[in-house]
Amino acid sequence: MIDYAQCLTRILGLHPELHYGFLADPSGALIVEAGSKHSLSDVSVVDSTLQTESVVSFYNECIGYLQRVPQMVPRIYGQGHTVGIIGPPREGFLLAVFGVMPVTIAESSPEDRARWSFAFRKRVWEIVLYEWPKDLR
Repeated sequence: MIDYAQCLTRILGLHPELHYGFLADPSGALIVEAGSKHSLSDVSVVDSTLQTESVVSFYNECIGYLQRVPQMVPRIYGQGHTVGIIGPPREGFLLAVFGVMPVTIAESSPEDRARWSFAFRKRVWEIVLYEWPKDLR
């Protein structure tokens, strides 16, 4: 049996800016959480993402993009210094991990913030795909 909590904890531990994550199914049911959302600058970003209708919406949006424009997955979602990377590591799951944008980046130009966000998205998703159980891809 797969220990999703252990997998998610490993993922969070491999990037210094990641603090919290959850795994849910397409119906919005929470499977597991790891880390601490209270170490993020804006907990409301996480709380709104955890709502059943948000999980269902993100999952359907990601599956739609995977069929049409796969480079649009995972999605970036955030507010202030809190940034979430949300996507399905495979069909039937939605993974969301949240981190904190460094203050120096948050106070920089919009171009620098965008560059950091896309690099963060890429690196985090590489970690997710590497750490996700091989038999569940």
